[in-house]
Amino acid sequence: MHVLNSLKSFKNPSDSEAVGVPEIQWVSAPELLYIVTRIMKPNAVVETGVASGVSSAYILQALEDSKKGELYSIDISAYIPRGVKPTGWIIPYWLRHRWHLIIGPSSQKLPHLFDNLREIDVFLHDSLHTYENMLWEYKTAWPFIRKDGILLSHDIQGNDAFSEFCEHVNRKAIYVSNSFGGIRK
Repeated sequence: MHVLNSLKSFKNPSDSEAVGVPEIQWVSAPELLYIVTRIMKPNAVVETGVASGVSSAYILQALEDSKKGELYSIDISAYIPRGVKPTGWIIPYWLRHRWHLIIGPSSQKLPHLFDNLREIDVFLHDSLHTYENMLWEYKTAWPFIRKDGILLSHDIQGNDAFSEFCEHVNRKAIYVSNSFGGIRK
């Protein structure tokens, strides 16, 4: 079963609402991640922040459909907040062979991961959304993103870190909504 179909209909037993993200203009954030990943056909995607793993599942499905690539996810905890479910619990078992979950703060885990990978195609920030952390993650990831690679960020509306970083690297941002943006290197 394709993750796009299975996640749209998935119901959390403790919640009457369907799991997912509200529509962002003409496409939801996870669907946008799927589209970008399919177009890019990346070898390496790095994301910070996993929670239940909806975004991760869409990225992994795109990698699977492209028959290439790996997703490296960093999350501060092995369990989602306010629950006993493990981080990434929603990711289907058939997609997990392309997934590498790293537990710990991005400030400790990202530098080592980038040193090992040397180059990535896509970076997605969706972890701690403070100005300091967002700006630090962007600046840390940017040198490792290949030419024509993409930096994406979720929840950019809470502070000016994303817009200031775009200005710092002299790149024009694409804003999919007031909460999601990206730039190409």
